[in-house]
Amino acid sequence: MREILQRYYITVTILQKQPDISRAELEKESQLVAQRLSVLHGINAPEFFDKSSLLYVHCKFERARLF
Repeated sequence: MREILQRYYITVTILQKQPDISRAELEKESQLVAQRLSVLHGINAPEFFDKSSLLYVHCKFERARLF
């Protein structure tokens, strides 16, 4: 659960800094940050790298028009 929350935080942080970012760019940027954090902190959980969780969060924010 912790890894999923960290991944959501990564996504939200990127969206806050770049609200007009494309979905593809968001996915790419999020993956890059997640990879860096996994190396630094030894995170090995599959859900930390799950692209579908990233897209789910982005779609929810788009629907709610939060970003």
